[in-house]
Amino acid sequence: MGEAKRTQMGKKAFLALPENQRCVYCGSAESLTVDHFPPRDFFLKRQFPEGYMYPACSACNAGKSSDEQALGFLVSMLDWEVDGENSEFRRHLRAARNNHPQLLHELEALSPTRSKRFLRQALGGSDAVWANGMNGWQAVEFGPEAMRLLNKMCVWFGQTLYFKHNHQVFSGEVFANRLPHAAIREEKFHGIISRLSGIPEIKQTGHNISNQFFYRYYAVDGGFYGILQFNKPQIFFVICAMTNEHIPKNLSLDNGWFRSGPVGPQ
Repeated sequence: MGEAKRTQMGKKAFLALPENQRCVYCGSAESLTVDHFPPRDFFLKRQFPEGYMYPACSACNAGKSSDEQALGFLVSMLDWEVDGENSEFRRHLRAARNNHPQLLHELEALSPTRSKRFLRQALGGSDAVWANGMNGWQAVEFGPEAMRLLNKMCVWFGQTLYFKHNHQVFSGEVFANRLPHAAIREEKFHGIISRLSGIPEIKQTGHNISNQFFYRYYAVDGGFYGILQFNKPQIFFVICAMTNEHIPKNLSLDNGWFRSGPVGPQ
């Protein structure tokens, strides 16, 4: 079935497809619900992209909702434009303050000197900081809860995007890393991007919304590799999902890499 028809069908028809009988996350339970990932809260006015819905069991879908709400706050923080009385960021901030106080408590503000240094490194110099209207901004460091949530988000992306591009439930491990915005100026980074031949369309009712969610990927049987970003990125998320039989024995990872352990049906 074509992707266009798949995005237009209703929940009942979607779950009736043979490939959608089992939950995309646990792989063992019957899928009775449809999950949208990335979540609606990641997008302006909750206008999520077409074609990013997945079969999910009730337990997995419900179990993600609280963490997704907190992730909406973290993702909105990655946008430079967080000001404005009715901004998405402020809406997410109110929700995080009410429902995830630990997340806010752990955010550590950097000193003015460290903030200035961070912004210059992230954007490529003081002129770029001025050009983005960020002179005098204060940077923050994520705490353990934020890191837990971002790693969990990367696992869900590994599972769902593997399913989307390989058309089967993923069983294996997800490896993830976060690269600063400054990586875009490095030759090595562009070398990686050039090898990711998949360029998906990110649309909502025919409109391109790739400025809110963008990724490049390469998918083969047994593996998915991608680089993702949200809005005006401060971070690139590097994700690799490999099935059990494709994970090298005695695999050694550089510092900064997260390894999920077994996910999906085992």
